[in-house]
Amino acid sequence: MKKWLMIMMTAAVLASAGCSSNSTGTPSSTKQQEAVITKAAFDKIETGATYEDVQKIVGGAGQKISETGKQGEPDYTETYQYKGDKPNSNAKFTFRDKKLSSKSQSMLD
Repeated sequence: MKKWLMIMMTAAVLASAGCSSNSTGTPSSTKQQEAVITKAAFDKIETGATYEDVQKIVGGAGQKISETGKQGEPDYTETYQYKGDKPNSNAKFTFRDKKLSSKSQSMLD
Protein backbone atom coordinates (compact mmCIF):
# COMPACT_ATOMS: atom_id res chain seq x y z
CA MET A 1 0.00 0.00 0.00
CA LYS A 2 2.79 2.43 0.91
CA LYS A 3 4.59 1.58 -2.32
CA TRP A 4 1.45 2.35 -4.36
CA LEU A 5 0.96 5.67 -2.54
CA MET A 6 4.58 6.63 -3.18
CA ILE A 7 4.22 5.84 -6.90
CA MET A 8 1.06 7.96 -7.14
CA MET A 9 2.70 10.89 -5.34
CA THR A 10 5.75 10.71 -7.62
CA ALA A 11 3.51 10.66 -10.70
CA ALA A 12 1.60 13.71 -9.45
CA VAL A 13 4.81 15.66 -8.84
CA LEU A 14 6.20 14.77 -12.27
CA ALA A 15 2.93 15.67 -13.98
CA SER A 16 2.89 19.12 -12.44
CA ALA A 17 6.63 19.84 -12.81
CA GLY A 18 6.33 21.52 -16.21
CA CYS A 19 3.31 23.63 -15.32
CA SER A 20 3.63 27.19 -14.10
CA SER A 21 1.69 30.37 -14.40
CA ASN A 22 2.48 34.04 -14.44
CA SER A 23 0.85 36.68 -12.25
CA THR A 24 -2.26 36.72 -14.46
CA GLY A 25 -2.84 33.01 -13.88
CA THR A 26 -2.14 32.03 -17.49
CA PRO A 27 0.42 29.33 -18.25
CA SER A 28 3.94 30.54 -18.98
CA SER A 29 6.84 28.86 -20.71
CA THR A 30 10.55 28.96 -19.96
CA LYS A 31 11.36 28.32 -23.64
CA GLN A 32 12.99 31.28 -25.36
CA GLN A 33 11.02 32.86 -28.16
CA GLU A 34 12.63 32.04 -31.50
CA ALA A 35 14.14 34.95 -33.40
CA VAL A 36 13.39 35.82 -37.04
CA ILE A 37 16.34 36.21 -39.43
CA THR A 38 16.82 38.65 -42.30
CA LYS A 39 19.07 38.28 -45.36
CA ALA A 40 21.28 41.08 -44.01
CA ALA A 41 21.82 39.22 -40.72
CA PHE A 42 22.44 35.95 -42.58
CA ASP A 43 25.13 37.62 -44.69
CA LYS A 44 26.95 38.92 -41.57
CA ILE A 45 27.38 35.42 -40.13
CA GLU A 46 30.71 33.84 -41.05
CA THR A 47 32.08 30.31 -40.88
CA GLY A 48 33.80 29.78 -37.53
CA ALA A 49 31.27 31.81 -35.53
CA THR A 50 29.81 30.29 -32.38
CA TYR A 51 26.09 29.79 -31.78
CA GLU A 52 26.27 32.65 -29.28
CA ASP A 53 27.71 34.89 -32.03
CA VAL A 54 24.82 33.93 -34.31
CA GLN A 55 22.27 34.66 -31.59
CA LYS A 56 23.74 38.14 -31.09
CA ILE A 57 23.59 38.92 -34.81
CA VAL A 58 20.09 37.53 -35.33
CA GLY A 59 18.71 38.82 -32.04
CA GLY A 60 17.77 35.56 -30.36
CA ALA A 61 17.66 31.79 -30.38
CA GLY A 62 16.88 29.45 -33.23
CA GLN A 63 15.25 26.03 -33.08
CA LYS A 64 17.62 23.08 -32.66
CA ILE A 65 16.62 20.64 -35.39
CA SER A 66 19.49 18.17 -35.25
CA GLU A 67 22.12 16.94 -32.83
CA THR A 68 24.78 14.29 -33.48
CA GLY A 69 27.27 12.83 -31.03
CA LYS A 70 27.74 13.62 -27.37
CA GLN A 71 28.19 17.17 -26.12
CA GLY A 72 31.81 17.85 -25.19
CA GLU A 73 33.21 15.12 -27.43
CA PRO A 74 35.01 15.69 -30.75
CA ASP A 75 32.73 16.02 -33.77
CA TYR A 76 29.66 16.94 -31.70
CA THR A 77 27.33 18.60 -34.20
CA GLU A 78 24.22 20.76 -33.79
CA THR A 79 22.00 22.32 -36.44
CA TYR A 80 19.73 25.29 -35.71
CA GLN A 81 17.00 26.72 -37.91
CA TYR A 82 15.66 30.26 -37.91
CA LYS A 83 12.41 31.37 -39.49
CA GLY A 84 12.94 34.03 -42.11
CA ASP A 85 11.34 37.46 -42.31
CA LYS A 86 9.56 36.53 -45.56
CA PRO A 87 6.88 33.86 -46.07
CA ASN A 88 8.30 30.32 -46.23
CA SER A 89 11.87 31.54 -45.72
CA ASN A 90 14.42 30.12 -43.29
CA ALA A 91 18.10 29.74 -42.54
CA LYS A 92 20.01 26.78 -41.12
CA PHE A 93 23.33 26.82 -39.29
CA THR A 94 25.40 23.73 -38.50
CA PHE A 95 28.00 23.86 -35.72
CA ARG A 96 30.74 21.28 -35.36
CA ASP A 97 32.80 21.43 -32.18
CA LYS A 98 30.94 24.67 -31.30
CA LYS A 99 32.04 26.48 -34.48
CA LEU A 100 29.87 27.26 -37.52
CA SER A 101 30.83 24.76 -40.22
CA SER A 102 28.04 25.44 -42.75
CA LYS A 103 25.07 27.69 -43.34
CA SER A 104 22.23 27.74 -45.85
CA GLN A 105 19.15 29.82 -46.50
CA SER A 106 15.98 29.47 -48.45
CA MET A 107 13.98 32.39 -49.84
CA LEU A 108 15.55 35.12 -47.66
CA ASP A 109 16.30 37.20 -50.79
